[in-house]
Amino acid sequence: MTHATSDGVFVDPASEKIFQAVAARIKERETANLSYTSIQDEETSQMKARMDSQQVRLDSLKDLPDVMAVGNPVMQRMLSERRATLGLPVRDLQESDPTRQQPSNPTDYFEDM
Repeated sequence: MTHATSDGVFVDPASEKIFQAVAARIKERETANLSYTSIQDEETSQMKARMDSQQVRLDSLKDLPDVMAVGNPVMQRMLSERRATLGLPVRDLQESDPTRQQPSNPTDYFEDM
């Protein structure tokens, strides 16, 4: 501070007024940045929760075609052919239990941030 003495007392009132105005603006911007950061963190957290929820829903639908194909040989054959075409393992419907619960496997989508 070139317009103040070593003990912090300003040499003239105009300099003190300018200094106070600038200090207030800096404080406002710092507060705004902190507020923005906390809002951004909250939105990121909510987005991660929604994505985990969607993953659980997708996992719960993974066996839906098998459930639909039970007792329907035409659909079983079509499902097996589609899996073979896509390079997916063909399931034996007699061995799979379509009513079992899949373990939840939440993913850390933001681990690299």
